Amino acid sequence: MPFDVKDNPLLDLSGLARFDAIAPGHVTPAIDTLLEQCRAAVARVTGPSTAATWTAVVEPLDDALDRLGRAWGAVAHLNAVLDTPPLRAQYNANLPS
Repeated sequence: MPFDVKDNPLLDLSGLARFDAIAPGHVTPAIDTLLEQCRAAVARVTGPSTAATWTAVVEPLDDALDRLGRAWGAVAHLNAVLDTPPLRAQYNANLPS
């Protein structure tokens, strides 16, 4: 069952991970969204008009990578403690190739 990205608990980084709300179908849409945000951040900070400063380069990259890391951390944790075939399939599908 597809999930709306705006309702994806892996994209809600306002507090602690909502493990009870995460379903296998949330994994790929969240990771795809967060990877796209990381790619966009890289494109922004490597543009010719971006000053080579901590604030202009490192902070935006750190923010984007932190969001990805928090979401993937929740997925990895669930995969380790709640190993179900659907979750394992989503986990494996989103590992780097």
